[in-house]
Amino acid sequence: AYSKTENRFMLKGCMGRDYGGAREGVDVAAPLLPASTSAVYATSRSRKDVGWMFAWLVVFLGSIGSGVYFYLNRNTRFLELITPEHMNEPGSCPRPPPGALRGRLQGDDDDRGDPIQLDDFLHHAVLWIAASVLGALVVGLLFLALVRSSPRAMVLLTIGLQVGLPAAAAGGSLAVGAWQPAVGLLVLTGLTALVFILWHEQVQLVTALLGVSGRALSSNLGLVPASLAIQAGLMALLLPQVVAIVAGVTNGRLVPNPERMQDDADKCVNESGESVMCCAWKLDNSVPLLEVFICLSLLWTTFLAAEVRTFTVAGAVSQWYFSPVSLVHKARSRTLQALRHALGPSFGSLCLGSAILTAVNIMRQALESLRKKAEENILLYCLFVALQVLYSLVEYVTKFTTVRMAITGEAFFDAGRNVVDLLKRNFMDAFGVWWLPPMILHSCIFILSLAWSAAMYFISNTAWSSLHQGSQYALLLAIIAFCVCWAVLSFFGSLLFNIIDTVFVCFAMDRDMAAVTMVEVHEVYRHLPTVGPVVQNPDGAYAYGAPRV
Repeated sequence: AYSKTENRFMLKGCMGRDYGGAREGVDVAAPLLPASTSAVYATSRSRKDVGWMFAWLVVFLGSIGSGVYFYLNRNTRFLELITPEHMNEPGSCPRPPPGALRGRLQGDDDDRGDPIQLDDFLHHAVLWIAASVLGALVVGLLFLALVRSSPRAMVLLTIGLQVGLPAAAAGGSLAVGAWQPAVGLLVLTGLTALVFILWHEQVQLVTALLGVSGRALSSNLGLVPASLAIQAGLMALLLPQVVAIVAGVTNGRLVPNPERMQDDADKCVNESGESVMCCAWKLDNSVPLLEVFICLSLLWTTFLAAEVRTFTVAGAVSQWYFSPVSLVHKARSRTLQALRHALGPSFGSLCLGSAILTAVNIMRQALESLRKKAEENILLYCLFVALQVLYSLVEYVTKFTTVRMAITGEAFFDAGRNVVDLLKRNFMDAFGVWWLPPMILHSCIFILSLAWSAAMYFISNTAWSSLHQGSQYALLLAIIAFCVCWAVLSFFGSLLFNIIDTVFVCFAMDRDMAAVTMVEVHEVYRHLPTVGPVVQNPDGAYAYGAPRV
C-alpha cells in the first residue's frame, strides 16, 4: 500500500502521460492510485438472488422426479417390442381400419455400395483413436504454450495456414489440370492475404491481448483442473437427466403404422406399394410434455455450468490482477476462493444469468425456424435481423455481468446495471475485445484441428492401404480426430476468451478509478481506440482524456 502523500505525488507525476501515444512525465511503472485486492475484489459476501437458486433446484429435482415416474411406468416389454422382427410382423399390432387402398410390394434395387463395417473398423482403429486423443491433448498443450510464450508466432502460424492451405490446394489443382478450382482458390488466397494486410494493426492488438491472457493463465494454472472439474460436475448432473429422457421413450405401446395399408400378406406396404414397418411406437400422452420439461432443465443446467466456469475464471484472474506485486505468484487459493464464491454466495445470481441465457437460446432457435418465411418478406427479415442483434447483445451483457459479479459479489441486476455503465464508457474498446480475439482464435482452432485430422488421415491411410475399406476407415478416423482436437482446443480457447474479458473489465475499472494496477496490461490496452491521456477535471478528479489522433 502507498501513503496519501505518495499517491498525490504519483498522480501529479503522471499528469499528461499519454496511454494512447508517446509517454511523458514519469515512467509508466509508477502506479496511479494503486488498487489492492481487498479494495476491489470483494472477499466478504452475502448470498444474492437466492430465489433463483431454489427455482433451479425445483426444476432440476422435477426432471429427476420425471425420470423416476418414467421408470415406474415403463413398458417392461419395450426392448422386445421394438425389435425389427417384431415391428415388421403384421400380427404384432392391430390391423388398420378397413377401407384403405391396397398397395403392391415393390423391391428396393438401390445400390448403396459397401457400408462401413463398424466392428471391423473398431478392431483396426481402437489404438489409432487412442493415439488421436493423446495427440489432440498434445496439440492443445502446444497451443497453450504458444499463447503463453509466443502469441505472435501462434497468430502468424494461423495467418500462414489460412493463406497457405488454399494456395497449396490451388497448386494441387493446377498440377492435375483443374483450372477452374485453381483460379477460385487463388482468388481466395489473395483476398485472405489482403484482409490480413489491411488489418495488420488489429492483428498486432490481438497478439498482445493473447499474450496478456496467456500470462494470466500461466499465473493461474489451477483454472485448468478447476474447469475440468466443473465439466465433470456438469456431466454428473446431466447423466440422470439424459437417463430420464431415455426412460421416457419406454413409456408407450405398439400401434399400426399410419402409413401402412390394409394387407393380408406377410409384408406391410404403403399407398405407393413401398415396404414399410407394420407397427409404430406411440408414446403415452404425458411423455412429450415431461420430456420438454426435462430438456429445459438440461439446457438450464448446461448454461449454469458455463456461468460457473466464467465466474470462477473471472474471480481468479481479477484477484491476480488486483493483487500486490508481492502476492502475484501466490496463486494456490485464488481459484478455490473464486469457485467457493460461485457455488456459495453468488450461486443464485448464476442461476438467474443462466436462466436468461436459456431463454435467449430457446427464442433464438424458434427464430431460426422462421428464417425461410422471414427471407420472403423484407419487413419480417428486418425484424429477424433486429432480434438476432438483440439476442447477441443480451448474451454479451450477461457475460460481462458475470465477470462483474465475480469481482464485486453484487447481485445479478446490480452488476448488470454497473457493467452496462462501464461498457457505455468503454464501448469501442469493449467492441474490439468482443470480436477481434475470437476471430483469430476460432480460425486457429479450426485450422489446427483440420491439420491434425489431415495428418491422421494420411498416416492411417498409408497404414491401412492393404485393407478393402482402408480409405473409408482412414476418413472416419480423420473425422474423429478433427472432432476430438476441436473439442480440446475449444476448451482451452474458451478459457482464454474468459480471461481476455476479465482483464478488460479490470482494466476498465482501473480507468474509472484513474489507476494503473498492472502496468503490463495497460501497456497493451493503451492501443485500444479510445484510451487517452490521464487528465485532471475542474473538480479535481482524475480521468482518461480523449485519445490523441
